[in-house]
Amino acid sequence: MTKVLVINTIGLNYEGITSVIYNYLNSMDRDNLEFNFISFEGMDKELKSKFERFGIVFIVPKRKSNVKSYIKSVNNILKNHYDVVHIHGNSGTMAIETLLSKLHGIKKIIIHCHNITCNHPIFNKLFTPVMKYTADIYIACSNAAGRWLYGKSKYIVLNNAIDLDKFKYNDSNQKSCRMEFGLNNEFVVGHAGHFDKQKNHTFIIDIFSELHKKECDTKLLLISDGPEMEEIKNKVVLLGLEQDVIFTGRRGDMDRLYQAMDLFLLPSLWEGLPVVMLEAQACGLPVLVSDAVTKEAKCTKQTQYLSLDFGAEYWAEKILEIKKTGYIRNSDAANEIRQHGFDIKTEAYKLQEIYLN
Repeated sequence: MTKVLVINTIGLNYEGITSVIYNYLNSMDRDNLEFNFISFEGMDKELKSKFERFGIVFIVPKRKSNVKSYIKSVNNILKNHYDVVHIHGNSGTMAIETLLSKLHGIKKIIIHCHNITCNHPIFNKLFTPVMKYTADIYIACSNAAGRWLYGKSKYIVLNNAIDLDKFKYNDSNQKSCRMEFGLNNEFVVGHAGHFDKQKNHTFIIDIFSELHKKECDTKLLLISDGPEMEEIKNKVVLLGLEQDVIFTGRRGDMDRLYQAMDLFLLPSLWEGLPVVMLEAQACGLPVLVSDAVTKEAKCTKQTQYLSLDFGAEYWAEKILEIKKTGYIRNSDAANEIRQHGFDIKTEAYKLQEIYLN
């Protein structure tokens, strides 16, 4: 039995990295693997229960706000004699976990990069050499993420794959979900993402404001929450759009929510390889994203990139252009995504082999 400790350096939350971790474990043959997890204080109880299906979840102080206590807690957990430590993050600060693992004699230390930038570039530059020296295997969610963190060092790309069957378009789910939000024949633009700087919600509202001026029979569906949510709500009220913008909060039924949309919008300032973009494509939706998003995430012909420099009105015109074409949902989306390497069954097997071999 191979004992694996999984650490998400931003905690196990309802966000992209956690979704990736869960998708992999849920699709993996775990007969010869024993998993433990590290998460932070305040972890959602329902999410904790989902991960406890796979193994023990250790709750520790938050890494960002209480580093000293976090290090002490992780150090104590590492005394449980693990064969593998798999660390997920975005920067060289994963050196904290790689160093602790090295001190405990862990034979296989894996670092896994999920983005193409970070919020603390100085710390990243200082700690990256230490992180690389103390880690054994480098993994990235895309080539862009790998080049950004590992440079010319050898790394493995593990795609942020999804369960393609789960997100397949379902007509009955579409009707029930639209009914839940009081949607009739409106054209629904949807977005799923944590309310923070990266996801560019203020620009999303600007785009929708321009769109709504041109086409009043439109709605905006915003899924998730976060530190900038109240600011965005205030902006919606200021623009008089409170009847046309729906805030769902955090949801555990994303596969249903995509069904209610007519277009998925992702004008992010940066991304590694966004899982939500893959999920939206799997549902057969047209997808409009910023050119800051890695091109590796484009799997279907209905996915288009636009520069953020074009401005909100141009983005709104592009959405109208898509709306007026009378598009049909892509019935072959799953096959197209599978051909690009984003089938979770295939990718989960690759990670399983990394753990065991």
